Amino acid sequence: MKKSVVSTPPDPNEPNLLGKVTSLVVLLGAGLYFTGWTYRWAYFSFFNLEVSTLNLPFESFYIAAFQGSIPIWHVGSSNGAETLAIALL
Repeated sequence: MKKSVVSTPPDPNEPNLLGKVTSLVVLLGAGLYFTGWTYRWAYFSFFNLEVSTLNLPFESFYIAAFQGSIPIWHVGSSNGAETLAIALL
């Protein structure tokens, strides 16, 4: 004799936490990529270079988003940890 398993449909009023986190990560990723691309475009346009002709890796635009947000006065600070963190970025 087989037992039939009856599943109840999910409640539409219940919040979908995974969906909200996924949406947040996608929006954050798109924002970081846009920021990095804009930073690289402005930087290389100073040297009359086109970003699209440089064959830069896709991931480098995410890193560039953080490079543009680091204040320049921290580079010469006496704190070695800050200088190392900036150098690694």
